[in-house]
Amino acid sequence: MKEYRYIRKSLAEAKPKIKRMQKALLSVRRMLILKDMFELVKITRRIYSVTKSEPKRFYQANQFYFSHLDSAVHMIEKYALLSSQLKKNVEVEQVLKKTSRTIKELKILIDNDLHHILSNDIEQLDYELDVAKFSIKMNNESLKKGRINDERKQQNPPRK
Repeated sequence: MKEYRYIRKSLAEAKPKIKRMQKALLSVRRMLILKDMFELVKITRRIYSVTKSEPKRFYQANQFYFSHLDSAVHMIEKYALLSSQLKKNVEVEQVLKKTSRTIKELKILIDNDLHHILSNDIEQLDYELDVAKFSIKMNNESLKKGRINDERKQQNPPRK
């Protein structure tokens, strides 16, 4: 029960962080980085919904909740703040470019977090696909044998 409360508390802390990221997107005007940020938020929401609906997966998402999410929130908010300034100098532009590259890298990292969370499902589905393919193959072979036997019976009707 303590673990469940801990997970619920952590999820409750994560929800406003995700909302802050979404809110920061509204002030970003550069389309390329906006696209990356939007995808990052989308992946983040997916991880949140998976762990909320299946709390046992929370521990597979530890790095996401205790490191990657905070980094993403801070970077997106700082980028939004700096990019909305009217006067931008060379230093600000360089920092924005670095932040943009880092956000892209963070998006890949968080996508890997999602893949890690879903890895057991992927393996199970892959196994089930193999079983289904084998079953279909066996069924097709038995049908083929049945058709061959039927054709033989038609070609050689029983003699009376």
